[in-house]
Amino acid sequence: MATVESEGGGLVAEVQRDHREIERMLERVDRTTGTERRDAFEELARKLVVHETAEELLVHPLLQHTDAEPVADEMLEQEHEVKRSLSELDGIDVTSDDFERRYMRLRGDVLSHARQEESDEHPLVAAAESPEHLDDLGGIFELADRAATMRPHSDAPGASPVILALGPALSVSDRVKESLERALDRP
Repeated sequence: MATVESEGGGLVAEVQRDHREIERMLERVDRTTGTERRDAFEELARKLVVHETAEELLVHPLLQHTDAEPVADEMLEQEHEVKRSLSELDGIDVTSDDFERRYMRLRGDVLSHARQEESDEHPLVAAAESPEHLDDLGGIFELADRAATMRPHSDAPGASPVILALGPALSVSDRVKESLERALDRP
């Protein structure tokens, strides 16, 4: 897979490092069974939600209002498909044929999406943005994993039983969005 990591750090390098981690997580799901596979898949699903949410807020907007906006739009569409596939897998027994069929489609979509981002989107982002701005955004991208691991206190505003019951993916995505948006608004 072609990468632009060699052109420096920053946002593009952080996203591509995440892609490598996701590939390793997919391999772990592939080689495990039973409870270990369920745990590996849950970890992968969390990572994918965090990663895609961070990309939606930090990477794709860099191409909006440019000639490359159609590339960003396509990436967003693919990410929504990944999230839809994840939601379809939620609660399905990891030992079932249905899980295997749906997981293999998700796996292919995730790998294809990462390759397309790295070949089509990342070079455009690297060319359009200053290294300093990409470094700043790379630091913010790193916040996504930390934000995802924070758990709202049950008495916190917005932490009603209904919100907490909506599921871990929604909760993780919301925490990541809130944290990254605050980081983007900082002076």
